[in-house]
Amino acid sequence: MTFRCRIRPTRPPSGTSRTHAADTALVPRCGVLLGDRYRLAKRVGRGATADVWRAHDELLDRDVAIKLFRAHNPIDAETRLTTRVRDPHVVAVHDLVLHRGYACLVMDYHPGVSLAELLRDRHRLPPSAVAALGLQLSAALEAVHAAGVVHCDVKPANLMIADNGRLALTDFGIAELSGGEPAHPARRTGHVVGSPAYTAPELVLGGPPRPASDLWSLGTVLFAAVQGRPPFLHEGLVPTLTAVLNDPLPPASRAGRLRPLVEQLLIKNPAARPSPAAIRSMLIEPTPRRSRARRMCALRHRPSPRTHPPGGRHEHVEVRLDLPPVHGDRRRPGHGARVRGPRRPVTVTAGATPSGVDNQMPGVVARGGRAA
Repeated sequence: MTFRCRIRPTRPPSGTSRTHAADTALVPRCGVLLGDRYRLAKRVGRGATADVWRAHDELLDRDVAIKLFRAHNPIDAETRLTTRVRDPHVVAVHDLVLHRGYACLVMDYHPGVSLAELLRDRHRLPPSAVAALGLQLSAALEAVHAAGVVHCDVKPANLMIADNGRLALTDFGIAELSGGEPAHPARRTGHVVGSPAYTAPELVLGGPPRPASDLWSLGTVLFAAVQGRPPFLHEGLVPTLTAVLNDPLPPASRAGRLRPLVEQLLIKNPAARPSPAAIRSMLIEPTPRRSRARRMCALRHRPSPRTHPPGGRHEHVEVRLDLPPVHGDRRRPGHGARVRGPRRPVTVTAGATPSGVDNQMPGVVARGGRAA
């Protein structure tokens, strides 16, 4: 089998290439103002076609992330596809400005580290932490697919994790519309686009992107997070792609309860991969089953449901109660405790509860005597 892949040409040993000259001419410095509004502060990432900077929005006084492309790349598709998705776990695009003729994408800034950096520091994560991250990533992918978009590049480097554990999916640079014609020029000619170790087999074979392709990448991310490396990664591009197509899945010995989910997500046949609902149910940690005695005890002490009048919470309703005197009742207020006093009829009205009235019936005002 022959693979066609785009490989960047190496620079000549002497002299400066045209690409390097264009890059150095474009790369700005800290403090440069873009679009008369965004002041660059620090470069926080570097990709194949763009640099990511942290900048300050002087108009709204907030930090933003700016993706500054180093070449005249058509980013209309990326901008349109990113703005179609609205989800807390997906990076949002706010603006598009030009700098020396090059496009700059203004997005949400998520302080923290990427999952790739986290794995480089810790090598692998416990299954419980991976399940929490996978639950957020599955929700993000579900929102992306609901908008008719396939991300096509789900990998640890594109997953930002904030200090509070919140995950955000970034970089829609090679995303495609689900069921549409390929928008990326290299994909139209049958080339493999994206990170080979995280690319689904159907995409390696030149098939159209589909939501199930992102689910394969989700399974690869979960495997890499618990095991410390992707399942089909080898030295070299061709061995990696060959392993993705033909090799069986290595055992996920450290995945714990996530092992069945990883094995189902990494099935070669995209139609056999689980649905989003099944993925969520397998990521959520099951609640320990209680014994029959504990369940009966919980039912016995379950409070009765509190209902309100048919016409609304504050409708005037009069009820006559015949309250007997109670002595020595030690039950807590709100659990049937009654006020000592003689037996006499009492008229109560549904409304706001004043101070000094017991909460046995919430929202009760006593008239003509003491009320429970």
